[in-house]
Amino acid sequence: IDIKAILNGDKDSDILLQDRDSLYVYAINEVERNKYVYIEGEVKRPGRYPLYDNMTVGDLIFLAGSLLRGANYTQAEIARIDSLGDVNLLYIALEDSLQLATELQEDDHLYIRKIPEWEINRSVTIAGEVTYPGKYWLASHDETLYQLLQRCGGFTPNAFPQGIIFQRTSIEKNLNNLNVPELLERSQPIVMDSTGNITQARIFDYKTKSVNRIILDINKILATEGKEEDIVLEPGDNIFVPSKPSGISIVGAVGANGTIQFQPGLNVKSYIKRAGDFTRRADKKGTRLVRAWGEVISGGGVLKKKVEMGDIIIVPAKIQKEHNWLRTITTALTATTGALTTIYLIGKL
Repeated sequence: IDIKAILNGDKDSDILLQDRDSLYVYAINEVERNKYVYIEGEVKRPGRYPLYDNMTVGDLIFLAGSLLRGANYTQAEIARIDSLGDVNLLYIALEDSLQLATELQEDDHLYIRKIPEWEINRSVTIAGEVTYPGKYWLASHDETLYQLLQRCGGFTPNAFPQGIIFQRTSIEKNLNNLNVPELLERSQPIVMDSTGNITQARIFDYKTKSVNRIILDINKILATEGKEEDIVLEPGDNIFVPSKPSGISIVGAVGANGTIQFQPGLNVKSYIKRAGDFTRRADKKGTRLVRAWGEVISGGGVLKKKVEMGDIIIVPAKIQKEHNWLRTITTALTATTGALTTIYLIGKL
């Protein structure tokens, strides 16, 4: 039936209804597929939006909550799929009102790019023994640690620059993106215990935040006024300048763990003797010297290394091998029983 003609009063198109007739009027969305367009990038609400008649680039940006501050107005990109499935690219200057009026087609993808190197928060934090601690906005993309130290007024009289802690949070993110935690977990050795069960041993625990610290040679940075060993800052960097330490810390398998007053010229072995020397369980070859700036020294010559203020000496304990006493006793009893049986048989001959 022609509903439009009937509504216009065309009696020839009209039909006389009979008992139990039914009339169903379809909605447009029941007979036509839904059409959409997409927007991604620097807008408040990226995603999929219904396409309506004469819809423009400007309309879609308006529906998506408008552009963010970091949006690149000079060039946006439309990816348009034709009837053969080929992709055509159109470029739109968002500052041009005529190009904003470009009409969209079904399944168009509009991409709003970010201004290169745009970051809304380009700040770093420096705390501890500096004249003016706090948060600092980076003045340029190549500002360095030495320049920041000048801006914050330098160190206080109680500062210990050699122990400076420089942490960069982006390192953890980059390692996670490279799937390093999972790779390290898979590298844990698989062992078989005394009962024959196969398990994965945990030789080490990987903590992503522990790798955020960057080892710096602050003495060289200061001595050369930033010409050598300096580091370019990134947004989110955290710098902490500790106060002067009380002495040298010694921990592990020594007579007494604690902190010993620093005396220039003494080596690792001298400080260990002052801490009560090695215990019986000490792994002397595994002794480590951790410098105040984070560098770790180990190996055969570590006991002769000169110790500096703020250093930490670590003496690990020997690894005790697991011994299955039950198996040993069982084996001994079996051997003894076999020997007694042999003696008994010989006696009967």
